[in-house]
Amino acid sequence: LFQSPEEKVSWTNCSSHAGCSAVVIGGGTPSFKTGFLSLKKLRPFTKYIISVRGCNKARCGGETILPAQTSVSAPSAPRELAVSKHERNGTLVVWEKPLEPAGNINGYTVARRCPNGERLSTVVSGDVLRTSLGGLPLGGANCTFWVTAFNENSEGHLLLGRAAEITFPNPVQYKK
Repeated sequence: LFQSPEEKVSWTNCSSHAGCSAVVIGGGTPSFKTGFLSLKKLRPFTKYIISVRGCNKARCGGETILPAQTSVSAPSAPRELAVSKHERNGTLVVWEKPLEPAGNINGYTVARRCPNGERLSTVVSGDVLRTSLGGLPLGGANCTFWVTAFNENSEGHLLLGRAAEITFPNPVQYKK
């Protein structure tokens, strides 16, 4: 059985619950068994405190409290992406942090493609939520912009999230 005190849920039997599974490895004694517990649908880069206790047909044993933290993952897409004219033939690209950073954001890639042009990109530090891009044809008119957040895991691999996308100028919305 397991329990997550942070979520204040009742004890859950892992042998009959879709959110977890438990495996007991052979050997041990009647009062001590080894194995592992697999919990599903946990949020990335989140600390959990898990209470675990073993049960048999006669009774349940005492609980063991275990701290656990899920690993870094790819972040969700940045929010509120906007583009505006800035200086001569340039644009200002601004965005908000992802709702689910899934770690400490290391940075953002800001890419753009203008009509008849190639896709170009630049990298922005994780604390910065804006960048200006100069030298765009027609001041960035009809260019498409993408912003993607990325994290780095403990092995040094970059985990690229989903991209937010916008075409400039922003399409006009007509109310019905």
